[in-house]
Amino acid sequence: LQFEVGAQSSSYEHFVVLCSVRCSKMASQLENLR
Repeated sequence: LQFEVGAQSSSYEHFVVLCSVRCSKMASQLENLR
């Protein structure tokens, strides 16, 4: 049970990292358009 919770938390952290990276890329692209 504890292992499953750890896997869920790690996948959640990975999801957050992907979102932050994607947001930063989109922000840089918007800055390039200006």
